[in-house]
Amino acid sequence: MYTITPLQIVDYAKLMGWTLIQEAKKYDVYLMRNNSLSEEISIVMHNKYSDFFESIESALDKLSSIYNIDVNTLVENILTINDDILSIRFKDINANKGFINLDEIWNYIKAIKDLIVVSACSLIDPKKSYRNPTSYKRVKEIADNIQFRQTNIGSFVINIALPIEKQLQLPLLSKPVQSFTRNVTSNIADSLNTIIDNIESDNIEELINSKYNISSNFCDAIYSFYDEKGDDVDFSFQWSPRIPRKKEKVTIKNSYFETISNFSSFLKENSFEKISGTFMATVETLNGDFYDKGDKRCGEVILSLFSKENEEYNQRFTAKANLEIEQYELACEVHNDAKKFLKIAGTIHPGRTKYFEKITEFTVV
Repeated sequence: MYTITPLQIVDYAKLMGWTLIQEAKKYDVYLMRNNSLSEEISIVMHNKYSDFFESIESALDKLSSIYNIDVNTLVENILTINDDILSIRFKDINANKGFINLDEIWNYIKAIKDLIVVSACSLIDPKKSYRNPTSYKRVKEIADNIQFRQTNIGSFVINIALPIEKQLQLPLLSKPVQSFTRNVTSNIADSLNTIIDNIESDNIEELINSKYNISSNFCDAIYSFYDEKGDDVDFSFQWSPRIPRKKEKVTIKNSYFETISNFSSFLKENSFEKISGTFMATVETLNGDFYDKGDKRCGEVILSLFSKENEEYNQRFTAKANLEIEQYELACEVHNDAKKFLKIAGTIHPGRTKYFEKITEFTVV
């Protein structure tokens, strides 16, 4: 027996164009009518009646027949009516033998999460590369709501559900409403299509100015699906009927992965954006020298910083600073007292080795 309620079937049928006949409710029956199909479906409303479960099964069988899909698929569609479904099919040669390497599956799941997270980042704060993608509050909310759905029987398919916002999960909406979750999923599909189209047209440089804001992180997530055995990977998108969109399928051919990796490297090399703001810091290392053979020091220090202003830099990172004598003395004071911090305003040059280009404020707090 299917763990599904009459109301779930009614909600699904409404989205498929059926009308609920209100007069039938006084007889404890949900009566659905589809005039274009000249069909009716009735479901007993309450389980106190002996034919309650039989009516559910009958309604599912009829809908299955009308839409020419098996009942299990229909039930899955009803249960995920509020979700966009991303499915990734692996064409690993071992899949035909009935198994796939466990380490590969863990890597694939991480890559899928990275793909979704970075897609959300590119909508909020378009960049060529992200240091800490989940630092954005809305991105973290998306990541926390990702669901691992039941995999397809007899194949190696990872099904990922991304529930649309609860305020959009009303029985019927008169007009389509903007959904951040849908935008994230759509961005994955659109970006994959853009990458494939440009590879196949030998026009990869066009991606640099792509309106889809493709980042190195997105490319790295895709490259995580690379298989040395030469297998392709299919991405399929099934959209929640609450916000209709045609089903899509994108195949990444194994020969495309090298180009995707090279493009990611290019984006990383050209992603440097200066970081400006106010930072709190502790002093990790004092590398200064005595000034002009005197007894006071100045020069390089290594700082551990974080920013309350910039979401992406609210976790600690290190940067170098070249300090004058007075600033160096303050750095020594903080280095020797664990209860004190430096408050630094300025501009940091990014990259693997970050350093302050300009300092406009340097105080102890």
